[in-house]
Amino acid sequence: MFSGDGTADMLRPAQESIFKTVPLIAGVMLLTSAANAQAPTPLEQCNNKDEAAFEQRIAGCTAVIASGQYQGKALAFAFVNRGEAYYDKKDYDRAISDLSQAIQRDPQLAAAYNGRGRAYRAKDDPDQAIADQTMAIRLDPNMVRAFNNRGNAFLDKLDIERALGDQAEAIRLDPNFGAAFSSRGFTYYVKAEFDRLSAAPGAGAADYDRAISDLTEALRLDPAYAQGFRLRATVFSAKGDMDRAIADYDALLRLDPQSAYAFLKRGSIHSATGQIDRALADYAEALRINPNYEDVYEARSRIYLIKHDYDNAISNYTEMIRLDPSGNNGAFIGRADAYRQKGDFDRAMADYNEAIRLNPKIASAFAGRGVTYREKGDLDRAIADFNEAIRLDPKNFSIVFERARVHRQKGDIAKATADEDEAKRLRECLTQPNACAK
Repeated sequence: MFSGDGTADMLRPAQESIFKTVPLIAGVMLLTSAANAQAPTPLEQCNNKDEAAFEQRIAGCTAVIASGQYQGKALAFAFVNRGEAYYDKKDYDRAISDLSQAIQRDPQLAAAYNGRGRAYRAKDDPDQAIADQTMAIRLDPNMVRAFNNRGNAFLDKLDIERALGDQAEAIRLDPNFGAAFSSRGFTYYVKAEFDRLSAAPGAGAADYDRAISDLTEALRLDPAYAQGFRLRATVFSAKGDMDRAIADYDALLRLDPQSAYAFLKRGSIHSATGQIDRALADYAEALRINPNYEDVYEARSRIYLIKHDYDNAISNYTEMIRLDPSGNNGAFIGRADAYRQKGDFDRAMADYNEAIRLNPKIASAFAGRGVTYREKGDLDRAIADFNEAIRLDPKNFSIVFERARVHRQKGDIAKATADEDEAKRLRECLTQPNACAK
């Protein structure tokens, strides 16, 4: 499933608030009085559209529900609004419960199905999300946001054509609905990434351009749409247009100066283009904003390894391990590599051992430990580790070449020559796939 802020590396377009879609009951939601000018009533709190004020909205709706003034369909709106507040609070189970209560009281309330679908999607249940949003569309065939949200759920299932179809319908129904352009732009980006895996020259180029076009339209409709700059920067990066990607991250930082993610991504582009000092400055700013941002420590560690600044690399990998001591075998491997290159073989060995204990299926841990054994002069153990690394990753030419070096050190010229020939063949596979017919 495609998730959103900072993780991984894929992004999720924002879903629209159901406040904008509830067919509010006349004389209920708009109920106000002059006497309430100084202090909001529970009804007004329940009707508050400020996403950040979810606690006040929950309290207001809870009071409305408990008041006994509304029953049946007239009460459904309060459950919808409280469900939306729970959604904004990321309490998705309570959101689903309240939206289900709304549906029980008014089975024809399309917005309740759409809202519950959003909550199911947030819980990584795209099938139930699609079912609810399909019901919302059946009840209200012109519900723009239901089409857009269902399209996003189809994308979670990698059903790209249905996602594009729903997003196009949302745009047809409302050509000024920027979120649909953003969603479709992201879908085109995902499609381009899959097309690029075909390795055909220029694969995915047209869909990258379509993604940029849609995201540009979303930004035209809402120039303050930070997520639009974030997504478009991602597409520009994928296309290799780093200058425009940086320009979009600059724009994102103007809108949100506290976006650690933008500093990380801009820093990564600086790093990839050789602007190491700028990269390190951006990474430092990202960590100032979020001192527990593991991806930044990892990115900074890679720079320090390239610079042969092993102490700083070790320090950053140690921070990663502090943040995730039982699941980050990559940090143990990275720190082991730094210790090994520094010549501290015992600490390197300890870290490789821990990485293998955490996940015995990572070839690079066995390969790194094999190199360490070789450096320590234990050639038999080195070969045993290289054998396991090659079993796990049989197409990695560099590991085969490392084993060849050990065979040559042992004087086994026949095995060394065979490994060298195989390493050469595997390396050719990278540029000449037909060479891998073997």
